Amino acid sequence: MYALSRLRKFFNRYMDKETCEQLLGLVKEQKQTNPLHCPHCESLSIVRYGMYRDRQRYKCKDCSRTFNDFTNTPLHGTHFPDKWIKFLECMMEGRSLQHSAMILGVSYVTLFYWRHKIIHVLDKLGKAPVDDVREKYPEDMKFIWVFAYPPIVAVEFYESRDFSYWISPFFCIGKKYLYRYVAWFRFVDRARTEKRLVAMKNLLLKVCTPSIRQTYDNVRVA
Repeated sequence: MYALSRLRKFFNRYMDKETCEQLLGLVKEQKQTNPLHCPHCESLSIVRYGMYRDRQRYKCKDCSRTFNDFTNTPLHGTHFPDKWIKFLECMMEGRSLQHSAMILGVSYVTLFYWRHKIIHVLDKLGKAPVDDVREKYPEDMKFIWVFAYPPIVAVEFYESRDFSYWISPFFCIGKKYLYRYVAWFRFVDRARTEKRLVAMKNLLLKVCTPSIRQTYDNVRVA
């Protein structure tokens, strides 16, 4: 019974309201430190426009569209902001979508969307690849079978051993998403010496820094 209690506590950590509000509050503070502008038309003519689900809404006086502090970030449109924090931990640990879905109680399809919004930003912020290794695979190959074609050519030589070990549990990945996984690996590798909560905070703030318009549809066609 005690072991079951400890296991439940382990899987529920970082899902308490206080921790979630603290980390999500940092995202809002980061956004508010920059000059507030409309994410739709870039206008600076902005007014406050009430609250929605504890989020401050704004309205653009030029295009009349509304937005909040999470608009055009990976958190935009999510109905489970409290579960994002736990998902960040799952990503830091390299857990599969199915395992993460069991922990969070969210569909693995939803988590696929969350994951790609995050690694899309990491790829966008990461260093440009030296060579487009995706061209080294057959044109009709949509997926890279990790056990047969370890994509270690996508990383530097000194990273290849760690990357090969890290990516092996994924079995196969979409060829068009290859560099997103590389960017994810590099972030996790750099954060290895940090405390878990600090690493999760840095990941959340980093992916919410640039403005992105990643939708479910363009994840599928990217």
